[in-house]
Amino acid sequence: MDAFTEAFLRVLRRLDDIDQRLARVEDAVHIERPRPAPAAEPVVRPAEAAPPPPAPVPSAPRPRRLETGMGLTLLNRVGVITLVLGIGFFFKYAVENQWIGPTMRVVLGVAAGLTALLIAEKVWRTGQTIFAQGVAGAGAAILYVSFYTAFGLYGLVSLPLAFLLMLLSTAIAVTLALRYSSAAIAAIGFFGGYAVPIVLSVGQDRAWFHLGFVLLLDAGALWLAHRRGWRSLQILAFAGSVILYGYWIRFQPENRIPGTVFALAFFALFAGLRLAPISYAAHVLPFWVIGGIWSRSVLERTLLTTALLVAALALADWRNRSRAVLVALASFWFAYAAWEFPWPPEVGATLAFLSVAFLLVLAWTPVRALLRKLPLGVTDLLVLALNAAVYFAAGFNLLRPSYSPGVLAVAIAVLHMGLAAALWRRDERAASLAAGIAWVFLTLAIPVHFSGYRVTMIWALEAAALAWIGLRAAQPRAAYAAIAVFALTVLRLYSSDARMYPSALMYSAILNARFLTFLIAALSMWAAARWMRAGVPALATYVTGHFVMLWNLGLEVSGWAARTAPVSDIRSVQSAVLSIVMAAYAVLLVAAGVMSRTAVNRILGLGLIGIVVAKLYVYDVWLLERIYRVAAFAALGVLLLVISYLYSRYRDSVEHWWREN
Repeated sequence: MDAFTEAFLRVLRRLDDIDQRLARVEDAVHIERPRPAPAAEPVVRPAEAAPPPPAPVPSAPRPRRLETGMGLTLLNRVGVITLVLGIGFFFKYAVENQWIGPTMRVVLGVAAGLTALLIAEKVWRTGQTIFAQGVAGAGAAILYVSFYTAFGLYGLVSLPLAFLLMLLSTAIAVTLALRYSSAAIAAIGFFGGYAVPIVLSVGQDRAWFHLGFVLLLDAGALWLAHRRGWRSLQILAFAGSVILYGYWIRFQPENRIPGTVFALAFFALFAGLRLAPISYAAHVLPFWVIGGIWSRSVLERTLLTTALLVAALALADWRNRSRAVLVALASFWFAYAAWEFPWPPEVGATLAFLSVAFLLVLAWTPVRALLRKLPLGVTDLLVLALNAAVYFAAGFNLLRPSYSPGVLAVAIAVLHMGLAAALWRRDERAASLAAGIAWVFLTLAIPVHFSGYRVTMIWALEAAALAWIGLRAAQPRAAYAAIAVFALTVLRLYSSDARMYPSALMYSAILNARFLTFLIAALSMWAAARWMRAGVPALATYVTGHFVMLWNLGLEVSGWAARTAPVSDIRSVQSAVLSIVMAAYAVLLVAAGVMSRTAVNRILGLGLIGIVVAKLYVYDVWLLERIYRVAAFAALGVLLLVISYLYSRYRDSVEHWWREN
């Protein structure tokens, strides 16, 4: 019957298809079709009716699941943690009030922990897995409290036996977590282990025992996390290690050896983890800690931080993680900046130390590209550039008072020239970057022999020359080298040249070295932007040139007001005239944009006039004296009308330019 029914249905479908095709033909030749009589549909009766499907079991509503989840899982975990902390506080309270003897306290604690484990096993066999997990975690944590107390507070057991008991507690927590397949048990157990020293307020003596205890917890937590993929244990172990390490180590001389050993072990445990935030933090902290522990001992600090840097580079190469090299580089210089600057450094020893670190990081690039035959990514190139920059900055700061840093710049340039030659056939991009770094430091070698504002002028001119050379040699990458030198120029303008004159009476308006320095810097940036032709580098350089020029005019205006205005009105005159100068500069930008058909000038002018209006209504209107407020508002109103007239006069042209380009 099933086969007959299927065949009959295929015939009906075929007839329906033929009828539709015939109707389309009749419509095409305009033949009117008679309406067919409706045909009775065949009734197909199955031989036997199939039984109805079973009714679906309704799922529990979401509020009910939320309620049971909170009541069972969340409250169970919070209750266990609260119980463990309460037991710890009870031990402390019992000690203070001499209720029971030390031995009995420890025995009761061990008995309570074992009882909790037995109850958890029995409950787990009945199917109440979540509740059993919490009770088992509480039992493991209570054992931690008891064994730790036996040695740390009462001295009832020897150091070797205490370690064996702690090892037993860790093994119990790991075994239970594996048996019940629960990260919660492991987390509760290890949390109890890390919380014991703080809850019991253990003193800061016996550093070897305390730090060894933390290492034991770390090893168990990381092994379990690796086996089961429980990343929460990695986070718990890292946080517990940092907190307890900071609790015991205070950068005191007697803690140097255990603090150093633990810092190195901490790096070995956590730096290779695949969880990036923990891995990177494990790079930073040991450098900083060792720098603090041995801050007064140059030789020990040098050897240890250099060994850490070698280990970090080797680990990054083994894991094939270039970002780890960048983190190691940042960690090294962070530690140097944190611990070196407060005291006068020994120039020779410190420079040798920094040179070793610089060469180690520099070797990363040829090792990866030439020996390992691996492609270099953006991170590798960033490491190459930053390594040279921070090394020169630190060396410049060391050598500047008594020695010429020009030789250091030449040495860095020569090293990168050799690296560029070695990489040219293997990785053209890295070779070009190394050659650009060499060129930059060669250009820096000349001006560092000069002093004062002349250095800034030469840097600005050399940056413009780099942009011109890039244009002539068809090397767009030279623009980035020019931007780097311009960044140094702006930094020097801020740190030195802007403060060239302590008093406004020491110079005259316009005709002074500071105005000339800022003017040459701005003109160099505009010329470089023109030679860069287009793109983000050209735009950034061009906008920075206007910023420097406006900065220059602001300094001149402030000096003029300080020389000419009454003492009580200097602040008002400076603010009012600065607003007028900024508004006039905005008008010039808009006019230049209209005349030269350049949108960037018009947009810069409109943005600047917006800043002036905001300054006028937020600052000037409240703080200026009445006469200066009137002058500022009147002048700004006139200049706003001028800009409005320009847009009214050339509106069609501006819209046409936007449509054109």
